[in-house]
Amino acid sequence: MVTLGETMTEAAGNESDRTAEERLAALEQRLKQIDDAVVVRVLAVMDVAEELHRQSGEQIDRLTERLEESRRQSNERINQLDERLNQLTGTVDRLAGLVAQSIETANADRAEIRRIWEYLLRQHPNGQG
Repeated sequence: MVTLGETMTEAAGNESDRTAEERLAALEQRLKQIDDAVVVRVLAVMDVAEELHRQSGEQIDRLTERLEESRRQSNERINQLDERLNQLTGTVDRLAGLVAQSIETANADRAEIRRIWEYLLRQHPNGQG
């Protein structure tokens, strides 16, 4: 036979089990909510990371294009300067040749003038004549 005390103990145990189960169910529900919130935040962070990655890729592409254009323009300018330097070098070389030729002509003219002067001095010594 079951005593009143045993029945009450059993009822209290059942009540305690039911309360524990309810608390456990509430905790599981709360954990599910937290898990869902974490998933939402992680997805949001991943979206932001993907957007940042896309934007940085676009910026890198734009910078690369600008650097390539700048390099191309620099190379063109260097080629133009190189061509101009070659032209100036040719001009300087021609001028140096003309100067050397002028010096040779001046030396020849001076020698000719000296011969004429000496001839005139022999023809008219002491400036007479």
